[in-house]
Amino acid sequence: MDSNASPVRSRKRRLRVVYAAGIAAAVAAVSGAIVLAEQASAASTLRVAAEGKGRYMGTEVTGGMIYNSTVTGIAGTQFDMVTPG
Repeated sequence: MDSNASPVRSRKRRLRVVYAAGIAAAVAAVSGAIVLAEQASAASTLRVAAEGKGRYMGTEVTGGMIYNSTVTGIAGTQFDMVTPG
Protein backbone atom coordinates (compact mmCIF):
# COMPACT_ATOMS: atom_id res chain seq x y z
CA MET A 1 0.00 0.00 0.00
CA ASP A 2 1.33 3.43 -0.92
CA SER A 3 2.04 5.62 2.12
CA ASN A 4 0.30 8.55 0.34
CA ALA A 5 -2.94 6.65 -0.27
CA SER A 6 -4.31 7.04 3.24
CA PRO A 7 -3.81 10.84 3.49
CA VAL A 8 -5.36 11.28 0.04
CA ARG A 9 -8.44 9.27 1.02
CA SER A 10 -8.64 11.16 4.29
CA ARG A 11 -8.42 14.48 2.45
CA LYS A 12 -11.14 13.41 0.01
CA ARG A 13 -13.33 12.31 2.91
CA ARG A 14 -12.86 15.70 4.61
CA LEU A 15 -13.70 17.47 1.36
CA ARG A 16 -16.90 15.43 1.06
CA VAL A 17 -17.87 16.36 4.62
CA VAL A 18 -17.15 20.04 3.97
CA TYR A 19 -19.12 19.86 0.71
CA ALA A 20 -22.07 18.20 2.46
CA ALA A 21 -21.96 20.81 5.22
CA GLY A 22 -21.96 23.56 2.60
CA ILE A 23 -24.96 22.04 0.85
CA ALA A 24 -26.77 21.72 4.18
CA ALA A 25 -26.02 25.37 4.97
CA ALA A 26 -27.26 26.44 1.54
CA VAL A 27 -30.47 24.44 1.95
CA ALA A 28 -30.96 25.97 5.40
CA ALA A 29 -30.41 29.46 3.99
CA VAL A 30 -32.85 28.85 1.15
CA SER A 31 -35.35 27.37 3.60
CA GLY A 32 -35.07 30.45 5.81
CA ALA A 33 -35.49 32.73 2.82
CA ILE A 34 -38.49 30.72 1.68
CA VAL A 35 -40.13 30.99 5.10
CA LEU A 36 -39.61 34.75 5.11
CA ALA A 37 -40.86 35.02 1.54
CA GLU A 38 -43.90 32.89 2.33
CA GLN A 39 -44.75 35.16 5.23
CA ALA A 40 -44.65 38.12 2.84
CA SER A 41 -46.57 36.39 0.05
CA ALA A 42 -47.98 32.90 0.56
CA ALA A 43 -48.39 32.22 -3.19
CA SER A 44 -44.85 33.26 -4.19
CA THR A 45 -42.08 30.72 -4.86
CA LEU A 46 -38.71 30.94 -6.55
CA ARG A 47 -40.28 29.11 -9.48
CA VAL A 48 -43.09 31.65 -9.81
CA ALA A 49 -40.66 34.57 -9.52
CA ALA A 50 -38.43 33.09 -12.25
CA GLU A 51 -41.36 32.28 -14.53
CA GLY A 52 -42.56 35.87 -14.14
CA LYS A 53 -39.28 36.95 -15.75
CA GLY A 54 -39.32 34.23 -18.43
CA ARG A 55 -36.59 32.22 -16.71
CA TYR A 56 -36.18 28.82 -15.09
CA MET A 57 -35.02 28.17 -11.55
CA GLY A 58 -33.09 24.96 -10.96
CA THR A 59 -31.07 23.19 -8.30
CA GLU A 60 -28.96 20.09 -7.81
CA VAL A 61 -29.57 17.22 -5.43
CA THR A 62 -26.55 15.10 -4.54
CA GLY A 63 -25.92 11.80 -2.84
CA GLY A 64 -28.14 10.98 0.09
CA MET A 65 -30.04 14.28 -0.21
CA ILE A 66 -32.53 12.50 -2.46
CA TYR A 67 -33.69 10.61 0.64
CA ASN A 68 -34.17 13.80 2.70
CA SER A 69 -37.85 14.76 2.53
CA THR A 70 -37.10 18.39 3.43
CA VAL A 71 -34.67 18.76 0.54
CA THR A 72 -36.91 17.01 -1.98
CA GLY A 73 -39.92 19.02 -0.78
CA ILE A 74 -38.08 22.30 -1.29
CA ALA A 75 -36.74 21.15 -4.66
CA GLY A 76 -40.20 20.11 -5.83
CA THR A 77 -41.92 23.26 -4.62
CA GLN A 78 -39.38 25.92 -5.45
CA PHE A 79 -37.62 24.80 -8.61
CA ASP A 80 -38.54 24.01 -12.23
CA MET A 81 -35.59 21.67 -12.75
CA VAL A 82 -33.57 19.32 -10.56
CA THR A 83 -30.30 17.75 -11.68
CA PRO A 84 -28.00 15.24 -9.99
CA GLY A 85 -24.91 16.89 -8.51
